[in-house]
Amino acid sequence: MDKNTKAKSVPSLKERQKNVVAGLLPNGVADFSESYITINDGGIDYYCRAMTIAKMPKVSVFAQTFANMTTFPNVDAEIYFAPLSSDKAQRQLDRKLTAIEADIGVEHNTNKRRRLQEAYQSTVAWQQKIETGAIKLFGVRFLFLIYARTLKDLDTATKKFVNEVRGSMEVVSCYAAQVEAYKSCSPLNSIFELKRGLLKSDICPMHEMDDASLCTIFPHTSFSYSHESGIPVGTVRGTGGPFFHDCFHGTHEGFSMLFAGKTGTGKSVCVKVSAARYRELYRTRFACIDTKPVGGRGEYSVLCEEMQGVNFVLAPGSSNKLNLFAVDYEEVVDPASGNVVPVLNLSAKINSLTQSILNLAFAGREPEVEIAAAAEAIVREAVMNTYRRYEIVDGAPESLYYEDENGEVLRKPNPVFSDFYMEMLRLGATDNSDIHRRVTDILKDALGSYVECLCYDARSMERISEEEYYRHQNNSSYRCVRGPRPYFDGESEIFFDNATPFVNFDISSLSDAERDTAQLIVLEYIMDNIVRQNGTDRSSNRLIVLVDEAHRTLRQKRAAVLLDDAIRTVRTRMTSIWLVLQSVKDISDLQNSESMLRNMAAMYLFKHERADLDYIQRVTGLTDTQCAQISSLGGGGNDPKSVRKGECCVIDNQRPLFVNVAFLPETEWRFAESDRDKRAQYEAQERAMLQRG
Repeated sequence: MDKNTKAKSVPSLKERQKNVVAGLLPNGVADFSESYITINDGGIDYYCRAMTIAKMPKVSVFAQTFANMTTFPNVDAEIYFAPLSSDKAQRQLDRKLTAIEADIGVEHNTNKRRRLQEAYQSTVAWQQKIETGAIKLFGVRFLFLIYARTLKDLDTATKKFVNEVRGSMEVVSCYAAQVEAYKSCSPLNSIFELKRGLLKSDICPMHEMDDASLCTIFPHTSFSYSHESGIPVGTVRGTGGPFFHDCFHGTHEGFSMLFAGKTGTGKSVCVKVSAARYRELYRTRFACIDTKPVGGRGEYSVLCEEMQGVNFVLAPGSSNKLNLFAVDYEEVVDPASGNVVPVLNLSAKINSLTQSILNLAFAGREPEVEIAAAAEAIVREAVMNTYRRYEIVDGAPESLYYEDENGEVLRKPNPVFSDFYMEMLRLGATDNSDIHRRVTDILKDALGSYVECLCYDARSMERISEEEYYRHQNNSSYRCVRGPRPYFDGESEIFFDNATPFVNFDISSLSDAERDTAQLIVLEYIMDNIVRQNGTDRSSNRLIVLVDEAHRTLRQKRAAVLLDDAIRTVRTRMTSIWLVLQSVKDISDLQNSESMLRNMAAMYLFKHERADLDYIQRVTGLTDTQCAQISSLGGGGNDPKSVRKGECCVIDNQRPLFVNVAFLPETEWRFAESDRDKRAQYEAQERAMLQRG
């Protein structure tokens, strides 16, 4: 072979460099950054970042965190582990002991010296266990590849991944070695430089783990479920797959649900977007008790308006009235004929109304036994007399109507609160019992504040017009009762039927004391006048009663009994009760709290305090690891902008599943976002978009 031929057979330096680069850079990979790479797949760019574990905890916590790390959405996880021989493990520990001894010799800080001595003793203990064969050491390396469609999504996914393990271990980017890490997704990759060749510096540091710690990593399984019907809630944290849920699903023995979690964890957003999706997909109707003021109105007011519902504001000065005495018949199936027949259950109405008025009178306080018994007797008789005066009869739906002089059948007007008050005054005027007279005076003072205007003649005990009262003000027997809170005295203008998508009872502007009482009164009204009138047709009569800040209502004994009964029985009326609490433990002191929770179709548990976990574990049956995950879910009052906001544990039929709730800000911010600054930001973006045309 001549000289020229030999020269041609040896590649030039430029060609050798090109071949090396081609080997390091797979086709379609562009290395434009040291913290990520861009992959072009069929003309579509994907962004990828390689991460590794830089620092391990002293005590293994993989049983709590590693299952989520290896199944994190859009993450490929690779683990390399190899057993270390006894000799090699001993040599590594000898080197470690030598280094610690050297540090102890030069360390003068007492605390640092003590910690070094503890580390020395711990290492000696490991040596002794290895010598006796009690434990075996493994060298373990970890690599995680995170993928996203945009660089912004990649950064967001990276933050989520880092936050997932924060506090238990430290994960870092494989900086300046992204291509090498991606090439085979192997923890054994090393950094290569053209001038110096293969470097000893490894991409992924090796961690020494004993066999007991290594057992906490494997095996891990992924679990998921989803209803074939239902609304899209979000994604399963373990698999990244979509999660659909239906509280009205046929596998549920009851349809009610509980949403619980600390403020700022995404609980309200979850409730609002879920409600909107139930309405959009299944034409579900809603009755909401709105207690939290946001921007001078109820938190759910905007959601109600977006659904083209009715905002019913109860507050002093409001034109809206909620007539507690409104009564209507129910439609039930006759077991004998199978036909739907009207039934007027006035007795049940009188019972619930008596309790509502007693709650108004005593504002949730427990009076003395003698006073309570007398008050209940007086109120019950006055309520019965009120309906009797209107000739409305129990069990007779036809008594709700009358025939006018032209023979036309018309609906009778409903009694109102002032009618009841007048009947109570009449009873007091004829009752000779000392305790009844004393209790009547108490009731008059307490309930008079809810009367809009009642003018009457104290001699004849008959009502007179307001005009007549002012015309004869000098008449000593004329009286006038006018209260500052008349929102329960008058005929309701609300009409809730199949065509009404949403009615929002906004009591957010009331004082705290008034709101607690009104919340229970409105709940009674909804049960009597909305739930009982709802049909049983599964396809067209889905109804959800949303009780916000239910922990406030449940402080009252009557509310707890009412909700417990409703959760067990409203299934027959195709109704779901949604309770929104700050913690599951808020109902722990209720007599029937555990049965109430067991009858829930599902529970959405957001972040809870660690102090609440024992109770949660008892009523849900979650494992220690699952409970620990609930306390570490994302978001919180101190971090309202957390990228992990919306993480929750959905427990359906005792099956727990960790889910990321999907919130679509571009289309759902108007009714779901309550943060003032974020709302202003979205409004500005929307205006800018409209201006661009």
